[in-house]
Amino acid sequence: MYVLASPSRTMPTELFQQSRNYEQFRCIGAACEDTCCVGWQVSVDRATYDKYQACSHPVLRPRFDQLIQIQPDAANDKTYARIVLEKSTCPFLSENLCSIQSELGEEYLSRTCATFPRIRHKVDNVIERSLDISCPEAAHLCLTEPGPAVFEQVKPEREERHYVPESLPNPEPYFWEIRSAILSVLQNRAFPITKRLVLVGHMCSKLDELSDSGRHATIPETLEGFAFGINAGFYDTHLRECSADAVDQLSTILELMTARIKLDFVPERYLELYREFADGLRLKPGANFHDCGERYAHAYTYQYVPFMATHEHMLEHYLVYYAYRTLFPFCPKPVGDGADIKPALGRFTREYMIMGAYFGIIRSTLIGLAARHGLRFGVDQVIRCIQSSSRALEHCTSYPSQVLQILAGKGITSDARMSALTQDPAVSRPTVSRGRAAGGSHK
Repeated sequence: MYVLASPSRTMPTELFQQSRNYEQFRCIGAACEDTCCVGWQVSVDRATYDKYQACSHPVLRPRFDQLIQIQPDAANDKTYARIVLEKSTCPFLSENLCSIQSELGEEYLSRTCATFPRIRHKVDNVIERSLDISCPEAAHLCLTEPGPAVFEQVKPEREERHYVPESLPNPEPYFWEIRSAILSVLQNRAFPITKRLVLVGHMCSKLDELSDSGRHATIPETLEGFAFGINAGFYDTHLRECSADAVDQLSTILELMTARIKLDFVPERYLELYREFADGLRLKPGANFHDCGERYAHAYTYQYVPFMATHEHMLEHYLVYYAYRTLFPFCPKPVGDGADIKPALGRFTREYMIMGAYFGIIRSTLIGLAARHGLRFGVDQVIRCIQSSSRALEHCTSYPSQVLQILAGKGITSDARMSALTQDPAVSRPTVSRGRAAGGSHK
């Protein structure tokens, strides 16, 4: 549960807040079912680069000179240089282990390698720490706890090496109140997770309205009224009416997934996931798409729901940890350029739509996996799906703008219309054939 309310901006000393499982994480190295040494650019900070220049190791020193290049813009000490990849793989990876660490020790790892999957942000004098579930071991820690995720104030037992958190400049008015309210809604188990998403979308839309009109001072009162309305059941009728058509939802999800596959490097683990999803729903060129939508709705009702009815906390944790580690809905990393819809959306609604799209992709992929694996569908498939999707979707900097463009093309241009992507799928009308299944990649 989110415990930090509103620390004083004049707090004299730093306050640490972290997820309860943060200290439990340990990299399992070669035993890991995935690797963070493939597909990602590896930055080398200035201090580590200088260590490499002073290194006298007979094998590694010549490789450092050959494979580590100073960035054109070397003003940023955190990204001073980079490792030149070999076909998307770090050249220092050997038998699924880092040869730098094995030969020279952990103290020779760059800041990027030494800290992942640990995420740190500094807001005011609060340093928030959590885990990125793009890492399989971190995903296991974060997703399997049956109870709500807990974030607590701590005094670190030891100073972490390379501990330089990203800072959020000029925190917004009522930053802490907004984040606390949103995380509380995401953890409100009185509602299914899909309905909690609707409530968060409505809150983001209202916050955009208040921010755009300069009524920031009314935010605390609005948040209190929103919480009262939820507890009083004011939104219950609206939530019951939110629905999604299975065929339309599957069509949009498939377009979002294939768009990601057509962008930059895609981990093989995610491509395997996509193939299983497509196989479970019999999605292939030439297939009748309405029939695929019916299989999708059937798999949701009879294969996905029976398991997830007792494991919905895993999707809750995905959203809570996503919101916490990205500072949602503030999200200091901007959406890439090129999205025609971008200027028309309030920034909170824009971030909500991106998060909702990621959730929709993951949930639909799980439905396909449930159809594919039947009685064997379980915790392992859910962890693999969320971890692989998180890595493929959230770490591709050009993908968010693609998401918004695709949603706009489908007429999904507001928080209310996101229900088409996030709500429970059903075949709501006996339409004639909607054509053929999209010819997604089956790499």
